[in-house]
Amino acid sequence: MNKDEKLITWFSRLLRWLLGAFFMGAGIVYAHKGGWPAILFGALILVTGFFKPKRCIGECRIDQQ
Repeated sequence: MNKDEKLITWFSRLLRWLLGAFFMGAGIVYAHKGGWPAILFGALILVTGFFKPKRCIGECRIDQQ
C-alpha cells in the first residue's frame, strides 16, 4: 500500500470515528428525549471505523460477474 492509499484509508477511519462520536454525543445530550437510537447508530459507525475498508483503492480491478 502506498502513501496515498494509506492516507485515504486513515481519512475514512478518522471520518467514521468523528461521526460516531458526534452521533453518540448528540444521543447522550438528548437521551431524555429518546436519543438512544443516535447512541446505537454512533457506536455502530465508530466500531466500523476499526475495519479496513473493502473498496478498490489505488491500482486494483473489481471483477464484474
